[in-house]
Amino acid sequence: MKNKIIILFGILLMISCCKTENIYANPEVSLYNLDRTDTTITIFYPTGEPRYTQNYNILGDLTGKWTNYYKNGQIKQEGYYSNGQAKGKWKYYYEDGTFKNEEFIKLDTNCVKFVALWDSQTIADEIGESKRWVFRNYTVDVWDKNTSNKGKNKITKLRASSYAELLGFNGEDYLIKSPTDKKIGWINKKHVKTFSMKNRITRKLCN
Repeated sequence: MKNKIIILFGILLMISCCKTENIYANPEVSLYNLDRTDTTITIFYPTGEPRYTQNYNILGDLTGKWTNYYKNGQIKQEGYYSNGQAKGKWKYYYEDGTFKNEEFIKLDTNCVKFVALWDSQTIADEIGESKRWVFRNYTVDVWDKNTSNKGKNKITKLRASSYAELLGFNGEDYLIKSPTDKKIGWINKKHVKTFSMKNRITRKLCN
């Protein structure tokens, strides 16, 4: 009986480990919700009254509820953001607190966050090669698991100055979608220069 219990415990432990590994191995899993509220701050008028209350995600984009106040403390307008974009129902009020009007702002779901990799010239200066050499030879590997995972496998690669759609992140790594073959995988944040909001179809910057 004791041996059966030990064997059963071992099987359950193996199943549990496999499930955990699958979470990290599945490149479609976003381990951090980019729209999560991470910081709430209040901005004040020079005279000390609250002017704005707004929330930011960990990337510094407005997200969640946003409120603008009159100096007398009444709400001037309020609405919601998602990753830096206004969305949904926005309400506006007069200074005495009475309702003024409202509008519905449709979220452009094709306007998403992109990561921009370091440019060829910066990389050339860093590694002591020519810009031409970097353009022809330098690539950033995209992995099926976190870059710190010893069991990771390379699934595609990106060139210098590439833009890739950001899907999520975990620790020091970003989960991205390759702009060329659409494969989803991980890159380390050291390869990322900056972020921008772009249309995933046209690749143009969002208004």
